[in-house]
Amino acid sequence: MSDPNPEHATDRSAETTPPAPTPSATTGDGSPERLSPENLPPVQPPSAGFILQLFVVPALIVGAVILVSLLFGRLASNDTDWQRQVDEIKQSNVHRRWRGAESLAAMLKADALAGEDGEQLARNPELARQLVEQAKSLINNGAKSPEDSKIETYLLHALGWLDSDEIVFPTLVEAMQDGRSLDSRFNATYSASNIASRRWGAAQPLADGILVEELLSNSRDSDPALRRISARALGFCTPAVSQDRLVVLLEDGDSFVRANAAMSLSLQRSTRGLPVLEQILKSTVETPDPLANYDRDDPQAEQRANAEEIDLRQKALNALRAIGDLAPQLSASEKGRVRPYVQSLADDFRDVKIQIAARDALQKLNP
Repeated sequence: MSDPNPEHATDRSAETTPPAPTPSATTGDGSPERLSPENLPPVQPPSAGFILQLFVVPALIVGAVILVSLLFGRLASNDTDWQRQVDEIKQSNVHRRWRGAESLAAMLKADALAGEDGEQLARNPELARQLVEQAKSLINNGAKSPEDSKIETYLLHALGWLDSDEIVFPTLVEAMQDGRSLDSRFNATYSASNIASRRWGAAQPLADGILVEELLSNSRDSDPALRRISARALGFCTPAVSQDRLVVLLEDGDSFVRANAAMSLSLQRSTRGLPVLEQILKSTVETPDPLANYDRDDPQAEQRANAEEIDLRQKALNALRAIGDLAPQLSASEKGRVRPYVQSLADDFRDVKIQIAARDALQKLNP
Protein backbone atom coordinates (compact mmCIF):
# COMPACT_ATOMS: atom_id res chain seq x y z
CA MET A 1 0.00 0.00 0.00
CA SER A 2 1.44 3.50 -0.82
CA ASP A 3 2.27 5.94 1.99
CA PRO A 4 -0.41 8.63 2.17
CA ASN A 5 2.15 11.18 3.52
CA PRO A 6 4.01 12.76 0.56
CA GLU A 7 6.91 13.72 2.84
CA HIS A 8 7.85 10.08 3.20
CA ALA A 9 7.94 9.45 -0.55
CA THR A 10 11.31 8.44 -1.98
CA ASP A 11 12.86 8.74 -5.39
CA ARG A 12 12.49 5.21 -6.78
CA SER A 13 14.68 6.04 -9.76
CA ALA A 14 17.66 6.72 -7.50
CA GLU A 15 17.42 3.24 -6.01
CA THR A 16 17.46 1.47 -9.35
CA THR A 17 20.74 -0.27 -10.10
CA PRO A 18 21.88 0.45 -13.66
CA PRO A 19 22.27 -2.61 -15.83
CA ALA A 20 25.73 -4.07 -16.18
CA PRO A 21 27.41 -3.39 -19.51
CA THR A 22 27.07 -6.18 -22.01
CA PRO A 23 30.41 -7.88 -22.73
CA SER A 24 31.61 -7.53 -26.30
CA ALA A 25 34.35 -9.22 -28.26
CA THR A 26 37.67 -7.36 -28.34
CA THR A 27 40.79 -7.43 -30.45
CA GLY A 28 44.29 -8.05 -29.11
CA ASP A 29 44.86 -4.31 -28.41
CA GLY A 30 41.64 -4.07 -26.40
CA SER A 31 39.61 -2.32 -29.03
CA PRO A 32 36.20 -3.74 -29.92
CA GLU A 33 36.22 -6.37 -32.63
CA ARG A 34 33.90 -5.82 -35.56
CA LEU A 35 31.49 -8.75 -36.05
CA SER A 36 31.86 -9.72 -39.66
CA PRO A 37 30.28 -12.78 -41.36
CA GLU A 38 33.70 -14.43 -41.29
CA ASN A 39 33.77 -14.21 -37.48
CA LEU A 40 30.28 -15.67 -36.92
CA PRO A 41 29.94 -19.40 -36.02
CA PRO A 42 28.74 -21.59 -38.85
CA VAL A 43 24.94 -22.10 -39.10
CA GLN A 44 23.87 -25.73 -38.88
CA PRO A 45 20.42 -26.75 -40.22
CA PRO A 46 18.21 -28.40 -37.53
CA SER A 47 18.32 -32.16 -37.59
CA ALA A 48 15.23 -34.33 -38.01
CA GLY A 49 15.61 -35.53 -34.43
CA PHE A 50 15.67 -31.95 -33.16
CA ILE A 51 12.46 -31.11 -35.06
CA LEU A 52 10.85 -34.30 -33.79
CA GLN A 53 11.68 -33.42 -30.19
CA LEU A 54 10.71 -29.77 -30.57
CA PHE A 55 7.38 -30.06 -32.37
CA VAL A 56 6.07 -33.57 -33.08
CA VAL A 57 6.53 -35.18 -29.67
CA PRO A 58 4.88 -32.31 -27.72
CA ALA A 59 2.02 -32.26 -30.22
CA LEU A 60 1.44 -35.97 -29.75
CA ILE A 61 1.48 -35.58 -25.97
CA VAL A 62 -1.00 -32.70 -26.06
CA GLY A 63 -3.25 -34.63 -28.47
CA ALA A 64 -3.22 -37.69 -26.24
CA VAL A 65 -4.13 -35.60 -23.20
CA ILE A 66 -7.05 -34.00 -25.07
CA LEU A 67 -8.25 -37.39 -26.34
CA VAL A 68 -8.19 -38.95 -22.89
CA SER A 69 -9.97 -35.91 -21.45
CA LEU A 70 -12.72 -36.11 -24.07
CA LEU A 71 -13.07 -39.86 -23.58
CA PHE A 72 -13.50 -39.58 -19.83
CA GLY A 73 -15.75 -36.57 -20.26
CA ARG A 74 -18.02 -38.54 -22.59
CA LEU A 75 -18.09 -41.54 -20.28
CA ALA A 76 -19.00 -39.31 -17.38
CA SER A 77 -21.65 -37.43 -19.37
CA ASN A 78 -23.62 -40.62 -20.00
CA ASP A 79 -24.66 -40.53 -16.36
CA THR A 80 -24.37 -36.87 -15.43
CA ASP A 81 -26.41 -35.44 -18.32
CA TRP A 82 -29.57 -37.42 -17.66
CA GLN A 83 -29.03 -37.34 -13.90
CA ARG A 84 -28.75 -33.57 -14.02
CA GLN A 85 -32.13 -33.35 -15.73
CA VAL A 86 -33.70 -35.76 -13.24
CA ASP A 87 -32.32 -33.63 -10.41
CA GLU A 88 -33.93 -30.60 -12.02
CA ILE A 89 -37.29 -32.40 -12.05
CA LYS A 90 -36.99 -32.86 -8.29
CA GLN A 91 -36.53 -29.14 -7.60
CA SER A 92 -39.21 -27.04 -5.89
CA ASN A 93 -39.09 -24.39 -8.61
CA VAL A 94 -41.78 -25.40 -11.09
CA HIS A 95 -40.03 -23.77 -14.05
CA ARG A 96 -36.84 -25.72 -13.42
CA ARG A 97 -38.93 -28.89 -13.06
CA TRP A 98 -40.74 -28.67 -16.36
CA ARG A 99 -37.64 -27.55 -18.23
CA GLY A 100 -35.80 -30.56 -16.82
CA ALA A 101 -38.65 -32.87 -17.85
CA GLU A 102 -38.79 -31.33 -21.33
CA SER A 103 -35.02 -31.62 -21.79
CA LEU A 104 -34.98 -35.23 -20.63
CA ALA A 105 -37.80 -36.21 -23.00
CA ALA A 106 -35.96 -34.54 -25.89
CA MET A 107 -32.68 -36.19 -24.86
CA LEU A 108 -34.25 -39.66 -24.81
CA LYS A 109 -35.90 -39.15 -28.19
CA ALA A 110 -32.67 -37.91 -29.81
CA ASP A 111 -30.70 -40.79 -28.29
CA ALA A 112 -33.21 -43.36 -29.56
CA LEU A 113 -33.18 -41.87 -33.07
CA ALA A 114 -29.36 -42.00 -33.06
CA GLY A 115 -29.55 -45.80 -32.98
CA GLU A 116 -26.29 -47.59 -32.29
CA ASP A 117 -24.44 -44.26 -32.31
CA GLY A 118 -26.40 -43.08 -29.28
CA GLU A 119 -25.73 -43.64 -25.59
CA GLN A 120 -28.46 -46.33 -25.31
CA LEU A 121 -30.27 -44.46 -22.54
CA ALA A 122 -33.39 -46.51 -23.27
CA ARG A 123 -31.67 -49.52 -21.69
CA ASN A 124 -30.65 -47.74 -18.48
CA PRO A 125 -32.75 -49.28 -15.65
CA GLU A 126 -31.72 -46.65 -13.08
CA LEU A 127 -32.93 -43.87 -15.35
CA ALA A 128 -36.19 -45.76 -15.85
CA ARG A 129 -36.68 -46.19 -12.10
CA GLN A 130 -36.12 -42.52 -11.34
CA LEU A 131 -38.42 -41.40 -14.15
CA VAL A 132 -41.16 -43.78 -13.04
CA GLU A 133 -40.86 -42.49 -9.47
CA GLN A 134 -41.37 -38.91 -10.61
CA ALA A 135 -44.19 -39.80 -13.01
CA LYS A 136 -46.13 -41.81 -10.42
CA SER A 137 -46.03 -38.96 -7.92
CA LEU A 138 -47.86 -36.79 -10.46
CA ILE A 139 -50.22 -39.49 -11.74
CA ASN A 140 -51.46 -40.08 -8.22
CA ASN A 141 -51.89 -36.37 -7.56
CA GLY A 142 -55.58 -35.71 -8.06
CA ALA A 143 -55.29 -31.91 -7.86
CA LYS A 144 -52.51 -31.10 -10.29
CA SER A 145 -51.72 -27.53 -11.23
CA PRO A 146 -51.36 -26.64 -14.93
CA GLU A 147 -47.59 -26.66 -14.46
CA ASP A 148 -47.67 -30.13 -12.89
CA SER A 149 -49.80 -31.37 -15.79
CA LYS A 150 -47.19 -30.08 -18.22
CA ILE A 151 -44.41 -31.86 -16.32
CA GLU A 152 -46.46 -35.06 -16.24
CA THR A 153 -46.94 -34.85 -20.02
CA TYR A 154 -43.19 -34.66 -20.63
CA LEU A 155 -42.48 -37.47 -18.17
CA LEU A 156 -45.05 -39.80 -19.73
CA HIS A 157 -43.69 -39.05 -23.19
CA ALA A 158 -40.18 -39.76 -21.91
CA LEU A 159 -41.30 -43.18 -20.68
CA GLY A 160 -42.29 -44.01 -24.24
CA TRP A 161 -38.61 -43.96 -25.25
CA LEU A 162 -37.49 -46.49 -22.62
CA ASP A 163 -37.08 -50.25 -23.05
CA SER A 164 -37.27 -51.33 -19.41
CA ASP A 165 -40.65 -53.03 -19.81
CA GLU A 166 -40.94 -54.44 -16.29
CA ILE A 167 -40.37 -50.95 -14.85
CA VAL A 168 -42.22 -48.79 -17.38
CA PHE A 169 -45.28 -50.84 -18.42
CA PRO A 170 -47.03 -50.94 -15.00
CA THR A 171 -46.77 -47.15 -14.69
CA LEU A 172 -48.13 -46.52 -18.19
CA VAL A 173 -51.00 -48.94 -17.56
CA GLU A 174 -51.75 -47.18 -14.27
CA ALA A 175 -51.95 -43.83 -16.07
CA MET A 176 -54.09 -45.27 -18.91
CA GLN A 177 -56.82 -46.66 -16.69
CA ASP A 178 -60.33 -45.31 -16.44
CA GLY A 179 -60.59 -42.89 -13.52
CA ARG A 180 -57.38 -41.01 -14.31
CA SER A 181 -57.51 -37.60 -15.96
CA LEU A 182 -58.10 -37.61 -19.68
CA ASP A 183 -54.72 -35.93 -20.26
CA SER A 184 -52.93 -38.64 -18.27
CA ARG A 185 -54.74 -41.40 -20.13
CA PHE A 186 -54.06 -39.88 -23.55
CA ASN A 187 -50.36 -39.15 -22.92
CA ALA A 188 -49.76 -42.62 -21.49
CA THR A 189 -51.55 -44.20 -24.47
CA TYR A 190 -49.48 -42.04 -26.81
CA SER A 191 -46.31 -43.39 -25.18
CA ALA A 192 -47.62 -46.95 -25.41
CA SER A 193 -48.17 -46.33 -29.13
CA ASN A 194 -44.61 -45.05 -29.45
CA ILE A 195 -43.25 -48.16 -27.74
CA ALA A 196 -45.35 -50.40 -29.98
CA SER A 197 -44.15 -48.53 -33.08
CA ARG A 198 -40.49 -48.96 -32.15
CA ARG A 199 -41.01 -52.67 -31.43
CA TRP A 200 -42.77 -53.09 -34.77
CA GLY A 201 -39.83 -51.47 -36.56
CA ALA A 202 -37.49 -53.88 -34.80
CA ALA A 203 -39.66 -56.85 -35.90
CA GLN A 204 -40.65 -57.45 -32.26
CA PRO A 205 -44.34 -56.42 -32.14
CA LEU A 206 -46.14 -56.30 -28.84
CA ALA A 207 -48.06 -59.49 -28.11
CA ASP A 208 -50.59 -60.21 -25.41
CA GLY A 209 -49.75 -58.47 -22.14
CA ILE A 210 -50.86 -55.72 -19.76
CA LEU A 211 -50.04 -52.91 -22.20
CA VAL A 212 -51.95 -54.50 -25.09
CA GLU A 213 -54.90 -55.26 -22.82
CA GLU A 214 -55.11 -51.61 -21.80
CA LEU A 215 -54.86 -50.49 -25.45
CA LEU A 216 -57.79 -52.75 -26.28
CA SER A 217 -59.72 -51.33 -23.35
CA ASN A 218 -59.05 -47.72 -24.37
CA SER A 219 -60.14 -48.48 -27.92
CA ARG A 220 -63.64 -48.94 -26.45
CA ASP A 221 -63.62 -45.69 -24.47
CA SER A 222 -66.27 -43.04 -25.00
CA ASP A 223 -63.65 -40.41 -25.74
CA PRO A 224 -62.76 -40.36 -29.48
CA ALA A 225 -59.21 -39.11 -28.85
CA LEU A 226 -58.41 -42.23 -26.84
CA ARG A 227 -59.99 -44.47 -29.48
CA ARG A 228 -57.97 -42.75 -32.22
CA ILE A 229 -54.58 -43.19 -30.56
CA SER A 230 -55.47 -46.73 -29.48
CA ALA A 231 -56.43 -47.67 -33.03
CA ARG A 232 -53.05 -46.42 -34.21
CA ALA A 233 -51.17 -48.32 -31.48
CA LEU A 234 -53.00 -51.60 -32.11
CA GLY A 235 -51.67 -51.65 -35.66
CA PHE A 236 -48.18 -52.19 -34.24
CA CYS A 237 -49.26 -55.19 -32.16
CA THR A 238 -49.39 -58.77 -33.36
CA PRO A 239 -52.44 -59.36 -35.61
CA ALA A 240 -53.55 -62.27 -33.43
CA VAL A 241 -54.36 -59.93 -30.53
CA SER A 242 -55.34 -56.75 -32.40
CA GLN A 243 -56.84 -57.44 -35.82
CA ASP A 244 -60.35 -58.41 -34.74
CA ARG A 245 -60.68 -55.23 -32.72
CA LEU A 246 -59.34 -53.12 -35.60
CA VAL A 247 -61.98 -54.56 -37.92
CA VAL A 248 -64.67 -53.49 -35.44
CA LEU A 249 -63.17 -49.98 -35.32
CA LEU A 250 -63.68 -49.67 -39.09
CA GLU A 251 -67.35 -49.04 -38.20
CA ASP A 252 -66.62 -46.45 -35.49
CA GLY A 253 -68.67 -43.26 -35.46
CA ASP A 254 -65.53 -41.10 -35.60
CA SER A 255 -63.93 -40.69 -39.04
CA PHE A 256 -60.41 -40.48 -37.60
CA VAL A 257 -60.87 -43.72 -35.67
CA ARG A 258 -62.02 -45.42 -38.87
CA ALA A 259 -59.05 -44.00 -40.79
CA ASN A 260 -56.52 -45.07 -38.15
CA ALA A 261 -58.03 -48.56 -38.00
CA ALA A 262 -57.80 -48.92 -41.79
CA MET A 263 -54.19 -47.77 -41.84
CA SER A 264 -53.30 -50.06 -38.95
CA LEU A 265 -54.78 -53.00 -40.86
CA SER A 266 -52.69 -52.03 -43.89
CA LEU A 267 -49.57 -52.25 -41.69
CA GLN A 268 -50.57 -55.84 -40.98
CA ARG A 269 -51.08 -56.40 -44.74
CA SER A 270 -54.83 -56.83 -44.32
CA THR A 271 -57.10 -55.45 -47.07
CA ARG A 272 -60.16 -55.37 -44.81
CA GLY A 273 -59.82 -51.61 -44.40
CA LEU A 274 -59.76 -50.92 -48.14
CA PRO A 275 -63.35 -49.52 -48.29
CA VAL A 276 -62.43 -46.89 -45.69
CA LEU A 277 -59.25 -45.98 -47.58
CA GLU A 278 -61.23 -45.73 -50.80
CA GLN A 279 -63.75 -43.41 -49.14
CA ILE A 280 -60.96 -41.16 -47.87
CA LEU A 281 -59.52 -40.79 -51.38
CA LYS A 282 -62.96 -40.18 -52.89
CA SER A 283 -63.70 -37.49 -50.31
CA THR A 284 -60.32 -35.83 -50.93
CA VAL A 285 -60.97 -35.62 -54.67
CA GLU A 286 -64.54 -34.33 -54.30
CA THR A 287 -64.16 -31.89 -51.40
CA PRO A 288 -63.55 -28.27 -52.51
CA ASP A 289 -60.69 -26.38 -50.94
CA PRO A 290 -62.10 -25.10 -47.61
CA LEU A 291 -59.74 -22.11 -47.74
CA ALA A 292 -61.06 -21.00 -51.11
CA ASN A 293 -64.55 -20.25 -49.88
CA TYR A 294 -65.28 -19.35 -46.26
CA ASP A 295 -67.21 -16.59 -44.54
CA ARG A 296 -64.84 -13.62 -44.32
CA ASP A 297 -67.16 -11.96 -41.79
CA ASP A 298 -66.70 -14.80 -39.30
CA PRO A 299 -63.42 -14.24 -37.37
CA GLN A 300 -63.16 -17.98 -36.62
CA ALA A 301 -64.05 -19.21 -40.11
CA GLU A 302 -60.53 -19.09 -41.54
CA GLN A 303 -59.15 -21.03 -38.58
CA ARG A 304 -61.82 -23.72 -39.00
CA ALA A 305 -61.21 -23.90 -42.73
CA ASN A 306 -57.47 -24.26 -42.21
CA ALA A 307 -57.98 -27.06 -39.66
CA GLU A 308 -60.36 -28.83 -42.04
CA GLU A 309 -57.83 -28.65 -44.87
CA ILE A 310 -55.01 -29.97 -42.65
CA ASP A 311 -57.15 -32.93 -41.57
CA LEU A 312 -58.13 -33.66 -45.17
CA ARG A 313 -54.54 -33.66 -46.39
CA GLN A 314 -53.24 -35.78 -43.52
CA LYS A 315 -55.87 -38.42 -44.07
CA ALA A 316 -55.16 -38.43 -47.80
CA LEU A 317 -51.39 -38.82 -47.31
CA ASN A 318 -51.86 -41.72 -44.91
CA ALA A 319 -54.44 -43.39 -47.16
CA LEU A 320 -52.16 -43.13 -50.21
CA ARG A 321 -49.27 -44.70 -48.30
CA ALA A 322 -51.56 -47.46 -47.09
CA ILE A 323 -52.75 -48.13 -50.65
CA GLY A 324 -49.14 -48.37 -51.77
CA ASP A 325 -48.35 -50.84 -48.98
CA LEU A 326 -51.38 -52.96 -49.87
CA ALA A 327 -50.83 -52.95 -53.63
CA PRO A 328 -49.33 -56.47 -53.77
CA GLN A 329 -52.34 -57.87 -51.88
CA LEU A 330 -55.01 -56.11 -53.98
CA SER A 331 -56.91 -57.91 -56.74
CA ALA A 332 -57.26 -56.40 -60.20
CA SER A 333 -60.80 -55.25 -59.43
CA GLU A 334 -59.75 -53.65 -56.14
CA LYS A 335 -56.96 -51.77 -57.88
CA GLY A 336 -59.45 -50.66 -60.51
CA ARG A 337 -61.70 -49.15 -57.83
CA VAL A 338 -59.04 -46.95 -56.23
CA ARG A 339 -56.88 -46.11 -59.24
CA PRO A 340 -59.11 -43.29 -60.63
CA TYR A 341 -58.98 -41.42 -57.33
CA VAL A 342 -55.22 -41.89 -57.03
CA GLN A 343 -54.76 -40.72 -60.63
CA SER A 344 -56.87 -37.61 -60.01
CA LEU A 345 -54.82 -36.67 -56.96
CA ALA A 346 -51.58 -37.23 -58.87
CA ASP A 347 -52.70 -35.03 -61.76
CA ASP A 348 -53.89 -31.78 -60.23
CA PHE A 349 -54.41 -31.79 -56.48
CA ARG A 350 -53.63 -28.47 -54.77
CA ASP A 351 -50.95 -29.94 -52.49
CA VAL A 352 -47.62 -31.05 -53.99
CA LYS A 353 -46.93 -33.60 -51.23
CA ILE A 354 -50.18 -35.39 -52.04
CA GLN A 355 -49.39 -35.33 -55.75
CA ILE A 356 -46.03 -36.99 -55.08
CA ALA A 357 -47.57 -39.59 -52.72
CA ALA A 358 -50.27 -40.34 -55.32
CA ARG A 359 -47.67 -40.88 -58.06
CA ASP A 360 -45.75 -43.25 -55.81
CA ALA A 361 -48.96 -45.19 -55.12
CA LEU A 362 -49.74 -45.31 -58.85
CA GLN A 363 -46.38 -46.89 -59.59
CA LYS A 364 -47.20 -49.67 -57.13
CA LEU A 365 -50.74 -50.12 -58.42
CA ASN A 366 -49.82 -50.32 -62.09
CA PRO A 367 -48.59 -53.71 -63.35
